[in-house]
Amino acid sequence: MSVPTSGEVSPRSPPSDVRWAELASGGVAEAVAVLSNRVLTIANRHVAKGAMLRDLAAALQEFAGCSAIGIRILNQQRGIPYEAYVGFPEAFYRLESPLSLDTDYCMCICVVKGQSDPALPPATPGGSFRLGSISRHFGALAEEQRGRFRNVCRRFGYESVALVPIRDADRIVGLIHLADPRQDAISSELVQVLEGVAAHVAGSLRRLWTEEDLQRAERLASVGTLAAGIAHEIAGPLGAILLAVDVAQRRLECPQGKETLRECLDTIQAAASRCERIVRSVQEYARAGTLPRELCGVRGVADRAMEAARDRAARHSITLRLSGAERLPMVLMNPIEMEQAIVNLLVNAAEASEPGREVHLRVWAEADQVRIACGDRGCGMTPEQMERIFDPFYTTKLRTGGTGLGLSIVQSIVRQHGGTIDVRSTPGRGSTMTIALPACSGA
Repeated sequence: MSVPTSGEVSPRSPPSDVRWAELASGGVAEAVAVLSNRVLTIANRHVAKGAMLRDLAAALQEFAGCSAIGIRILNQQRGIPYEAYVGFPEAFYRLESPLSLDTDYCMCICVVKGQSDPALPPATPGGSFRLGSISRHFGALAEEQRGRFRNVCRRFGYESVALVPIRDADRIVGLIHLADPRQDAISSELVQVLEGVAAHVAGSLRRLWTEEDLQRAERLASVGTLAAGIAHEIAGPLGAILLAVDVAQRRLECPQGKETLRECLDTIQAAASRCERIVRSVQEYARAGTLPRELCGVRGVADRAMEAARDRAARHSITLRLSGAERLPMVLMNPIEMEQAIVNLLVNAAEASEPGREVHLRVWAEADQVRIACGDRGCGMTPEQMERIFDPFYTTKLRTGGTGLGLSIVQSIVRQHGGTIDVRSTPGRGSTMTIALPACSGA
């Protein structure tokens, strides 16, 4: 079980400079306004729930002037652990934090459930409980009534206790627990102030929960995109393997088929090797979180990409041509990733071209960059299409099996390498996509 550090406050949390003892004469409304401003200032500074609640607990303790404050938050398991506390001993935390709505019974449980109990003083209109003296109150109860409650606060020497629900609309999502060894140390007016402020605590929690949900959804979407991207990348080599097997089977009985069989086996070997490189690269990504990079020559990567894309271009009766300098400045990259990016550009250009056309890949150095341009004389794109071409799953080739991930993957790879990708296109005249990568000085 994770233990919040008692009294731990974010280093950026300055003193609140507001205290109930100084504001009491001005009335509850003024105190609510002042403390609400303080609470919102703290909440808006944080993006993590734990740090926000720790700072809030410290500010509320300083404002209330009591010995200890804890903030319990209802979780999905119907527990109400202390997400932050100040002043309570660690032994108290370890004993009280694991409370469950389903198996335990105490004042905290009653508050979070919105229930009353004949053995407790009447709840305030806001649903809070307050005791000025635990020993005096429970001493007046029958033993049977006392036995239903855990009464841990009394065992740790606290006399004054207040429990203020944290409400998110009509739902109680937690509570603020105040405790002090002095009798009558927590006034009913202070409880009213905290009831007014608790709504802001709930609103801040809702904001953070919403952000956490969005981040969780983004992570799930990223996993889905990665899986679909892998399938997208491996589909090409697998298609080449299946085509080569089909050709080989057709030529098995042909006396002159030996050379064709050898070519088919070479194709299968090259495509299988590419699949292996893709899988290995993904495995390394999963283990390390970042793909390994090394100084590489772009021309060599472009040569391999041309060979990998040639068969797929040939299916559309498209020829590929590579031009540019053989020797270029080195680039720090993952060569498998960059090869995938260039293959995606070449295949995308081939699929956009009319049969018999040519796709031209050019590499050159310019200033402190190495550039890779892929141009076609295909159908081109409208301005509306250009605005969306890098969106995941956007495709104009749905009927032919396009997933809409190819160019999204290209953009992601290029950005991860500190590069940019520029698109120029004219409807009916073709498109050119240019990758610019930072060259390594002196390499």
